[in-house]
Amino acid sequence: MRFYKNNTFNKLLNSLFLLPLAGLTLMVASCSSSRTVADQSSPESIMFDTLLSTDNRAAAVAIGASMGGHAGVIINEYMDRQADEVEERIENVKIVRVAEGLVLSYDVDYLFTQNSDEYKYGAQASLDKLARVFNKFDKTEIRILGHSKSAGASDFNYALSKARAEGVRNTLISNNIVEDRLHAFALGEMDPIVESHPNVASMHNARIELVIIADDALRDAASKGMKENVF
Repeated sequence: MRFYKNNTFNKLLNSLFLLPLAGLTLMVASCSSSRTVADQSSPESIMFDTLLSTDNRAAAVAIGASMGGHAGVIINEYMDRQADEVEERIENVKIVRVAEGLVLSYDVDYLFTQNSDEYKYGAQASLDKLARVFNKFDKTEIRILGHSKSAGASDFNYALSKARAEGVRNTLISNNIVEDRLHAFALGEMDPIVESHPNVASMHNARIELVIIADDALRDAASKGMKENVF
């Protein structure tokens, strides 16, 4: 499922971050669904709304790494191509384009068994496919954010989010992703996505987000307008 921000938010970001409109694409996709506007009570819509919040970690990382200008146009094209590849090849992952980055989100109920960092059937294959995309688009860094639900003991939830994020990192490393590109962080209960939406179960907070931003080589080539060194 894919839907787009409205013009008001587009103008707001433009004024706040001094980026051209081409550098401020924000959209959500669910790879197994048609490209229609999401219902406003759906988890996808709530995720979209949350990513507009200034204190959302994933969005903050993507926005903070943005360059803007002509460099931003080149980086955006690179990220658009990568988003298309993810959408074509991988199911059960939500794709959000934020500024000059990508945020990919897996529900932990798809990846892991309950209260565990052990993969469910199909999770390994999905991450293996994702690794192949990351190897193809290798001019990026990836921040892996582990989130937990709010129910239960906070210490346990934090430790579980840490183990899951590190597990995803290790899986990507086993698929020949360079270790220096991958950084895992545990957020536990600190960054809920549906806190203000009591009609949606808090289990949606338990997720793995992968924030994809340009690495130094891509930023340098884009800043010099060297598109031939990017694609």
